[in-house]
Amino acid sequence: MAPSLPRVRRASPARPSRLAVVCIVFALLAASCSSGDESNGQAAVIGGDESNVEAAVAGGAEDFTEWASDNATPILSLDLDADRSDLDGLASIVGDAQVVAVGETAHNLSEQMQMRTRLLSYLVDTLGFRLLAAETSMPHAERINSYVLGEEADIDELLRQSGTWELMATTQMRSTIEWMRQYNSTVTDDDFVQFYGIDITTPMPALESLDTYLRGVDEALADEMSKEFDGLGMLLGQQGEETWRDLQTRYDEAPGEELAVISTQLGDLVTQM
Repeated sequence: MAPSLPRVRRASPARPSRLAVVCIVFALLAASCSSGDESNGQAAVIGGDESNVEAAVAGGAEDFTEWASDNATPILSLDLDADRSDLDGLASIVGDAQVVAVGETAHNLSEQMQMRTRLLSYLVDTLGFRLLAAETSMPHAERINSYVLGEEADIDELLRQSGTWELMATTQMRSTIEWMRQYNSTVTDDDFVQFYGIDITTPMPALESLDTYLRGVDEALADEMSKEFDGLGMLLGQQGEETWRDLQTRYDEAPGEELAVISTQLGDLVTQM
């Protein structure tokens, strides 16, 4: 799933919504693009009219290659601090779009993650986007967003706890989060850039949020639900150092009869909720 950057517009709420797709093309040798060095065309931003893109794709490899060559703008650096004039072509690609979908061929490729952060900085600084939505759970992202907004936290631990570890628990994602935090330290509150999750990955933050809410409105129900969590092996406050990856491994290795019990308990829990 591609991370998205919804743009906050204060002046024209009636403007029709539209999606701009930014395609970053990395050749096999893109790994040789060191910070500050020219990529010699190994990486490029490609954009164009949606109908033209569809026609090029439908026409096969030869048509797409020709279209890509005509619409590509070379990326000259992966360095976040480098001059960003090579990204100016993004402005015409994005146009008046409210959402920019930034795709990648894999979550664990350093160069693509570096480029994503550089694109983010351009979209924020130059085009006025203020929300980064990523493939992680909403309650987990809330904790990261608190850090982005200036609260103190162990950001490495927050990223490690994410269910999408190949996307989140990386030095490149930490650089993205740190850039957002640093940016917010230079602007006023109404201009903050924020981080949101749009997926369901790890259950623990959501269960903890649910437990906190229930204990504020119905202590008895909170106790009852806590027993259900215990039955699923996810008792709040007792997960210790076990990560979502550990839980997934345990689930994958569990015998069929145990999985059947878990499925039944999940069904009962959903029914009660």
